[in-house]
Amino acid sequence: EYWLPTIMESFKVKWIYMEEGRSDAPIPAKGIAEGPLIGVLPALIGAIERAVGKRITRIPIDPDYLFK
Repeated sequence: EYWLPTIMESFKVKWIYMEEGRSDAPIPAKGIAEGPLIGVLPALIGAIERAVGKRITRIPIDPDYLFK
């Protein structure tokens, strides 16, 4: 059984603003959301699997696929 922390159990995050983007990138963009979002989809799929009692092997997930 997996345990996901809530905001109360999470650690403090220190944000540092960077003036410059990457010089080797096509555009000088700076990513911010990739790290925190990596575990969201597996956690969501795990919760759905547990709720419906079916192993999910593809995404996107639609009702027809879940309840066949």
